[in-house]
Amino acid sequence: MINKETNRGRNRIPENVSKNYGLASGGVISVVNGYVIHTFSGDGSFVAPVDMQVEILVIAGGGGGGAGRPGNFGNGGGGGGGAGGFVNQAYIVKAGVSITVVVGAGGDGGFNDNDATPSAEPTSGDDSSFGDITAKGGGESTNASNASAPGGFDGGSGGGAGRRLVTYTDNPGGLATQPDHSETGGFGSDGGSSDSVDGGGGGGGAFSKGADALSVIPGIGGTGKENDLSGAVVEYCKGGAGGHGTNTNIAGSDGDTPGSGGGGSSRITSSSSVYGGDGADGVVFIKYRELSN
Repeated sequence: MINKETNRGRNRIPENVSKNYGLASGGVISVVNGYVIHTFSGDGSFVAPVDMQVEILVIAGGGGGGAGRPGNFGNGGGGGGGAGGFVNQAYIVKAGVSITVVVGAGGDGGFNDNDATPSAEPTSGDDSSFGDITAKGGGESTNASNASAPGGFDGGSGGGAGRRLVTYTDNPGGLATQPDHSETGGFGSDGGSSDSVDGGGGGGGAFSKGADALSVIPGIGGTGKENDLSGAVVEYCKGGAGGHGTNTNIAGSDGDTPGSGGGGSSRITSSSSVYGGDGADGVVFIKYRELSN
């Protein structure tokens, strides 16, 4: 179930600043229902014309999804990428002080072809930040492997584990490193495990843990967090789904909203190659009331 919390009534922005002062600078600026919203899809800086309280939403890049294994080296699905960290809180800015904004890129999906050795493992998402507030990049998953590969990697949300074909023991998901699953510390969850019977574990989402794989059935990605700060309700930071252990040649899906992890791909046939999904890039929003005396 999607978390329906939309932050209404929290982090309220005081009506204490003015149109006569002009707008703050930085990012792409829009005005929605009396609020000014600055959207950063890349690095930049934010400068306010007066001291004021703003609301920020900082989303890190999602982790890459893992790739499946070809049948002649053992069937198996890749894990789902972990979501980037999610931070939404009030922030006091000072007039004329430049605040550095960093927007993290999503991680790359893994790749496997008709070979015993994975061609390229997935990569983690990058951190995003607004001043001293940081959202941690999502943990990468792992490709299905016929070696003693590690489980999913730690990150804002942990990556799901790809199937490990040698030891046939549980392969654990990565752990969430976003500090404390709260409004002040941000949100992230652990990735799901793979039981080494084909399916990949789901990547952790901002709101809930990635599901563990159950035999050939992959784990679904953890749910994200809904938020309307941008002017529209969006579910950010969803975990990537794990790859299926028996269905063949299904590429992992790319993260479809900011901060979401890439999906793991299914097993592949012996003459094919397949990619895990890429994690989605992060984003940073700053919101305040239109400035008026």
